[in-house]
Amino acid sequence: GDRDGHAESFSPDGSAWGYQVERAQLDPLLLDAAAAAGAQVVRGARVRQVRTAPGDVSVTYILGRDERTCRPRFVLDCSGSLSRR
Repeated sequence: GDRDGHAESFSPDGSAWGYQVERAQLDPLLLDAAAAAGAQVVRGARVRQVRTAPGDVSVTYILGRDERTCRPRFVLDCSGSLSRR
């Protein structure tokens, strides 16, 4: 794939650097890799609620007209700066 990006300093003294990549290119690669590794990927859903308790996590989401709940091992919030609170 395209490996364009750039290094950028994240500290005033220039001691901390990071590599910036385009999220529009990176996100689909990560999503496809997760699915290929066995993760259940739900596209087009709107999360309604995330509940956390010791040993019990659930995510309720709307997909089409259906409300569904799952109990995942991991939850990733990848909504970024465009998320609605």
